[in-house]
Amino acid sequence: MALLPAAHIDYRTIVIEENATYYINQKPLDLIKLACFKGGSSYDGRRLAAMHELAIYKKIPVAINTHDGIYTFPTCSPCLFHCHWIFYEYIRNISRVPKVSNQCLITFKNCEKSPLTYRRKSSGDNCIEPLTSSIAFLKKGNCNLTVRGIQCIPRTMPLQSSNVST
Repeated sequence: MALLPAAHIDYRTIVIEENATYYINQKPLDLIKLACFKGGSSYDGRRLAAMHELAIYKKIPVAINTHDGIYTFPTCSPCLFHCHWIFYEYIRNISRVPKVSNQCLITFKNCEKSPLTYRRKSSGDNCIEPLTSSIAFLKKGNCNLTVRGIQCIPRTMPLQSSNVST
């Protein structure tokens, strides 16, 4: 459902799945980049393709593996420590948090809720709008997403060769 950063001596990422939580000693962005390579492209290539398709330049969704339908999007700049990676298939709803101007609430399909705080740069809707445009992009491909492609990368996911068409 999500990759969360962690400042812990034993792990750097918390992988949240529907029925389990895993602790991985790699940064979330490193896991995303590795998964993109295993999905047949580079992280930068996937980002550029999405930027071109959506004409957006922030919180860009990433098509990790188009063959397996694995897509995700960051909650802020991927180079920032507090960036979370959300996997589209698991989202039930995204809404504003009442009385908190810089927060929205992601409700996952298993009814877990996760607040998301963002930096407010203007009076616009900086939380909902980028996430919903990312979701619209992901829905376009009728995605079937999973976190397992990332969680298992270090040892159990074999390299796959696939052609990427743009």
